Amino acid sequence: MAFTRGGKGAFLVDNAAGTPVDITLFIDSVDWGDFSTESLDTSTYGTENMTYIPGLSNGSASIAGKYDAVTGGPDETLRALRGKGPLTIEWQPEGPGAGKPYRRAEAILTSYASSAPVGEIITFSASWQISGPETTGALV
Repeated sequence: MAFTRGGKGAFLVDNAAGTPVDITLFIDSVDWGDFSTESLDTSTYGTENMTYIPGLSNGSASIAGKYDAVTGGPDETLRALRGKGPLTIEWQPEGPGAGKPYRRAEAILTSYASSAPVGEIITFSASWQISGPETTGALV
């Protein structure tokens, strides 16, 4: 087993033109794949126990980090995605490099927010609704 500490990952999101933008340097947290699957009731008369089959799956992803309005930064990139999509998002949990894993999905940005409390650094958060299947693999 090979354990890896957090903080080495990379996160890319397609901009409105469909070109991947690496916003890794601004992120300090990634939550990927809050996946759930519906269970569809198949119970019929005469049965003593409920029975089910799997239904549709659903997933989401979210990030948080330090706000920056620099060109190509999270504010410019994410604000432009409102009302667009689905576009590709990709998380590389162990960072970029040949043979390292990735998770990729088409997704719609469902929220983007900034927070600026007095005496603290400005932060941002963003969430996506995954549309379709997640793909996984190793970087080439």
